[in-house]
Amino acid sequence: MLCFNSKKVGYVKKTHGTKGEVIVEFDFPFPKSFKLNEWVFLKYEGTLIPFSVEWYEIIDEKTIFLKFLDFDSI
Repeated sequence: MLCFNSKKVGYVKKTHGTKGEVIVEFDFPFPKSFKLNEWVFLKYEGTLIPFSVEWYEIIDEKTIFLKFLDFDSI
């Protein structure tokens, strides 16, 4: 579960490739001016865990490729 301000906004749909990228799907369309913060939080077993974002690429209005910093393989 992907969270911003402690609220669920999407989820990691699946991995992409073998270099640590994931596909994230949001629960709502985001505006064209969308900019992702330097950090995102994933909820795991009830705990929010921060992950630093290395880069992301918008696929469509609800989906992005996302690469976490320091995660270079699956």
